[in-house]
Amino acid sequence: MTAAVTTRPSIKRKTAIEKPAMLDVTDTSITLLVRPESRYFVMPRVPAAQAAGFERHDGGMAILDRDTSEVLALMTIADTSAEAMGKLDQIRIDIDLVNGPIEWTAGDRMVAAAKKFAVVMLGGLFDEAGRPLTDEDLQARAEEINAIMKQRHRAQMQARERTPLPDGNIRVAGPLSFVSEKQSPRRKWLGANYFDVAPATYHDGKIRGLELAKELLAYHRRHRHGEQLARFDRILEAAMAHGSTAWGKKTIGNVADEFVRVVADEAFKFFARHADHGKWLDSKILEAKESKVYWEAKDAQDKAEMIERLRLGRVAKLRKAVAA
Repeated sequence: MTAAVTTRPSIKRKTAIEKPAMLDVTDTSITLLVRPESRYFVMPRVPAAQAAGFERHDGGMAILDRDTSEVLALMTIADTSAEAMGKLDQIRIDIDLVNGPIEWTAGDRMVAAAKKFAVVMLGGLFDEAGRPLTDEDLQARAEEINAIMKQRHRAQMQARERTPLPDGNIRVAGPLSFVSEKQSPRRKWLGANYFDVAPATYHDGKIRGLELAKELLAYHRRHRHGEQLARFDRILEAAMAHGSTAWGKKTIGNVADEFVRVVADEAFKFFARHADHGKWLDSKILEAKESKVYWEAKDAQDKAEMIERLRLGRVAKLRKAVAA
């Protein structure tokens, strides 16, 4: 038995996944239904959903993408008045496989949360036709969702602009307009350029630097983690390597200087003045202290165990020599 899928393309049909704009969201979603063991649910839905890993979102409950906090899987009910009167008899959990965020383990997260939620609600999981789902059914669905997510990610990477370079290799655009990768014609990775910008005059460079700073800050506001190519520390290091401004010349330094001033100086000052960084840093300090205690204890234990092993080895060697 499988969960409900409405005429969704097979995950083996790459053309369907690689062109998500061509697909209708209603044709590319999976639905799990939660139904009570008795006539109606007797457990409160929202606390049970939160215990299972769902979060509040726009007045509803959802599993959110770990990177962007966009809705990965959405929980809905058909009649809120029925829930208020204690007569709720069905809850839907839907995931959009094409237009939703891409998370490699989306299937695992959705199925795990749905199973835990059903247990807490004293219910079971069904497909959209009302057929009960076994653990094997749910595992197969989780694996299929994961496979589709990975396929979408590959298609997303392959769709990035590729520009031939004079040396015969290929420049591949990154998640930011000024970050790129270098690949061989056979797609072998040859390195990354974390500040891939054109030289500019002093004034044009200042304008461009401000635009890039705005782009970088916007990216990290939307992404908790983001791609490796968008790592702030590597971008900052690459920008600083280009030096400072040069009046009367076109240089990358003219762009980098203003960019660094904003992201490393002005943004820091804004954070210091307006963010509640005190409590955040206190928690990080406490975390670092706890980590220190843990690792020092572990190192001491590992050292003691190693000494004991050496001692036992010497004893065994001595006994063997005596026996001989």
